[in-house]
Amino acid sequence: RERRPGEARGGRAGFTRVKGVTMDIIRDKVCFLCAANPKQWIAWSWFAALVLIFVSFIVAAVAAADISNSSNGESRAFAFVVVWFSLQLIAVGVFGTLVMRKSCTPFSMGALIGVLFFMSQQALIVFGIFVDESRESDDDSKSDAERAVAAFSFLIFVIFTFLTAILAIFREDIVKKAPPPPAIDVAAPGEDAADSKGEAF
Repeated sequence: RERRPGEARGGRAGFTRVKGVTMDIIRDKVCFLCAANPKQWIAWSWFAALVLIFVSFIVAAVAAADISNSSNGESRAFAFVVVWFSLQLIAVGVFGTLVMRKSCTPFSMGALIGVLFFMSQQALIVFGIFVDESRESDDDSKSDAERAVAAFSFLIFVIFTFLTAILAIFREDIVKKAPPPPAIDVAAPGEDAADSKGEAF
């Protein structure tokens, strides 16, 4: 049978209602610690992420120097991975700070959530690579550098995953809402234009 317009609207409304109830349960039951003051939790988490990014950059620079000392071409490739990953983290830190302080719009917040999710998965990949490489390395100095990179990559994965989740759940609390459009007075069809001008003054 043909679907009536009211049925389509009812199905969409039902999905919206279920989505709203699910998000309320997640906010109040799962994330009850953050629900009281989500902005403060997000600010603290982002500050912790920035500190971790700064420390990770220093660790990456030292580790890249230790790893690249090896004559093996594969080690030099790993050194490049470490440096490039740390530069990406710095770019994410700058972008996220600009979004939260200057342009916290729905579009920019969605872009930040996507970038954080992508970088969290990349940090997990880097963690797995360097954990395996540190176990196979015979050089103690090179192995310690690879373990340090793996440790900080895992911490980046944890903090970015947490930020992705908390921003996705509480995005409505931090996104700047656009101001309502100004009201426009429209003259009635039978009203004289001269009278409407007189009322304006």
